Amino acid sequence: MRDLTLKWQDGTLKHRRYAKMGDDEIVNDLVQVKGIGPWTISYAKLRGLSRPDCFLSTDLVIKKAIAELEQTSDLNELTASLSPWGSYATFNCWN
Repeated sequence: MRDLTLKWQDGTLKHRRYAKMGDDEIVNDLVQVKGIGPWTISYAKLRGLSRPDCFLSTDLVIKKAIAELEQTSDLNELTASLSPWGSYATFNCWN
């Protein structure tokens, strides 16, 4: 939290432009913060920015839901098939 706060205050993070930035730009901006990884960034895009295509494939609950379906073993293939509605699939798996 300390690193996030410092980078937020000193302008290192371009947080005011996140709504207009592409996903890769947001990832590149946030990954420089100590303690923030792919799951946290995806969750921020899903909840904070309301992006419609954020499938949190590394989330434990999502992994369990996928295992119950047993329809595919290729996670990349599944993620691609959910696009552009990955966020909705994430919410459904969580429920």
